[in-house]
Amino acid sequence: ANCLLLITAAALGFGSLLGEAAGVQLQAMASTALVSVYVLGFSGLLLCYELRLGAERLYEECGFLFTMGGRCAFLLLTANLAWACGPWWLGAALVD
Repeated sequence: ANCLLLITAAALGFGSLLGEAAGVQLQAMASTALVSVYVLGFSGLLLCYELRLGAERLYEECGFLFTMGGRCAFLLLTANLAWACGPWWLGAALVD
């Protein structure tokens, strides 16, 4: 459920960029787009973990997801990234 909220938040982040393109500075748009890409990538990684897609390779590359402390730190990182992108990401950050 966490990864689906994060994917939705990343999609809303990209959608809001299209709606605000005229009134927002280019630097603000670029930083929001970059954080949206990071959140989308991290949520894809979390989705692979939750569905156990490629579990052996995921364990080799991202073994921290298989420990409680590592997964907690990862979820805190993704929640903070989502929190930093604006009020529309509030739901994903709080639920995550």
